[in-house]
Amino acid sequence: MTSHDPDPLAEPVQKAHEWIGAVRDELGVPDRRRGYQALRSVLHALRDRLPLDATWHLGSQLPLVVRGIYYEGWDPSPREPRPRGLGAFLDDVRAEVPGMLPSEAEIAARAVFAVVGRYVSPGEVEDVQATLTSAVRDLWTVSAHT
Repeated sequence: MTSHDPDPLAEPVQKAHEWIGAVRDELGVPDRRRGYQALRSVLHALRDRLPLDATWHLGSQLPLVVRGIYYEGWDPSPREPRPRGLGAFLDDVRAEVPGMLPSEAEIAARAVFAVVGRYVSPGEVEDVQATLTSAVRDLWTVSAHT
């Protein structure tokens, strides 16, 4: 008799692929690596600008593997606040992706924000948006769950 031992990580990994695929689709590129790089770099730039409670609240709504990407390398100890302007935000996005052009950083941010807006609750999206400068918030053009 053969027993079936399902992979407990199959579903969380599949969810991560779903998010990366959604970012890739928003970007209009076939390359999964670019989808992953955009997701990772934008989530990190966003995370580093959120107040601690907002960081935790957003993280709690991300799927397991995406949550790991979000928190990767994060140090929650008190630190100097990140510059909040659009240019600094996009510079941080670019810093994590070698060779990314300035125009690509904005496209990546819009793509990731659209995907986050699709999968995260509308109230949480609003709470996150409320912490951002208007210029960064303006990249978030797709409303939640559209």
